Amino acid sequence: QPDLVDEYLDFRNVLPYIVPPGSYPWRFDQDRLITIEVADVRDWNRGADHSFDAIYYDPFCPESAPDLWTTASMKAMRDLISDDGKLATYSCSRPVRTALEQAGWDVARVPGPKGGKREVIVASPR
Repeated sequence: QPDLVDEYLDFRNVLPYIVPPGSYPWRFDQDRLITIEVADVRDWNRGADHSFDAIYYDPFCPESAPDLWTTASMKAMRDLISDDGKLATYSCSRPVRTALEQAGWDVARVPGPKGGKREVIVASPR
């Protein structure tokens, strides 16, 4: 849907430039409500009945924040994703792919967005 990005950007523009941790509901259309959670996955505790359909993982790069790219961090996200969910991240480094694989993800490098990185990772729960 071509207007999706514009609609999301309209939603994003009502939030502060630096979004504090919290839940941010976005009514995509009459039938779909998307809740965007801004949080440290290592501290996430929403209950066993809550899972994510998608995780966009965009912390600092692995070199500047290695503790955010460990197998344990990737496992924490694996435990939170729905069976058919996806994780996307810009980092394609070998250590990131290895941590994801060790945490139970199937990892694929796919073409990145136009005007962005050449490749990104999309991971699915194994």
